[in-house]
Amino acid sequence: MTGKRLVVHGGMHKTGSTAVQSHLFNHFSAPGHDYLHNGKANASAWMLRAFKDDLASLPGFRRKGLDSRAVARIRRHARDGLARAIAQRRQAAHILCAESISTLERGEIERFRQFLEPFYTQIDIHFYVRPLKPRVESAFQEKLKKRLVSLQERYSHGYPRLAQEFDAVFGCKSVHFHRYDTSAFPGGDVVAHFLQQLGLSYEGLGLVRENVSLSLPAIQLLYVYRTQFPTLQPADDSLVRKLGELSGPALRFHSKLFAGMIECSAETEQRVREFERRAGFSMSERSSVNEPYALKSEQDLLAVPQEALQWLAGELGDTHVLFERSQGRQLRIAEAVRDLAIKAKKGSSHISGE
Repeated sequence: MTGKRLVVHGGMHKTGSTAVQSHLFNHFSAPGHDYLHNGKANASAWMLRAFKDDLASLPGFRRKGLDSRAVARIRRHARDGLARAIAQRRQAAHILCAESISTLERGEIERFRQFLEPFYTQIDIHFYVRPLKPRVESAFQEKLKKRLVSLQERYSHGYPRLAQEFDAVFGCKSVHFHRYDTSAFPGGDVVAHFLQQLGLSYEGLGLVRENVSLSLPAIQLLYVYRTQFPTLQPADDSLVRKLGELSGPALRFHSKLFAGMIECSAETEQRVREFERRAGFSMSERSSVNEPYALKSEQDLLAVPQEALQWLAGELGDTHVLFERSQGRQLRIAEAVRDLAIKAKKGSSHISGE
């Protein structure tokens, strides 16, 4: 026993994790506290290498063709690096941020704890969770950034499993769940809320927004593009950044559409209620209250508003009407978005090369 404390921020995804990591890596300084990292703000890939059993099958590793010996070598290297990082930090409290921790299965969680126990007397894990509807809306657009995604895909409640397995390994008093609700955070800032859980004040650098969601018009353009170019293209990262400049309402699913996108059964509902009692808050959102722009079908996704088309034409420097309602209109829009992607990539390459 060392008398040291570890605080883990385990995500989940799309709950401000990047903002927390960026602050702790670039700006954090508090007496008695150190941030654990391996030269990067986000320790997710590091933790996957150290503790994930199916590493070779995960995105980012699958194409490397790793055999069992290579995986073992990567795991050993990652764990050795973590041990060194812990030993080099002299403060009594350490902070580790990796949303990939929320993806660990039971055996992996047990090995995670077994590795950490010799270094720490106390380990606390914090998870931020979104209500299911905004989580599905966020997940849909994140998938769309990489590939064509159908509104028929189903989404599951992952929170009950997360609570059950981490509680079993670390004990429920050491595992803390927070509803991701910026209206309830100090100054609307998740960084301030997380530091508050550690008993630390947050002087702040102003409200930080990382990985901001695309607007509905941007998502509509991206969806039309994906219908013709369904897989990830070389310029797509540049395209997504460019589409982030297009303003408009947020993506919202109509309650009837949303109801068909989630896995639902009596057993699932019971487990969700049990999680709510465990976490101390409701996971429901008023999904029956729909904004005027709430999507009801794929046709709504394909109905790109005229303002978005005007923005697209302006970005391409081509103001004549390319998108009149006629046969082949969707293809012309998709090709124009592809041209925007190529232009955006050339622009970013020029800036980085200066």
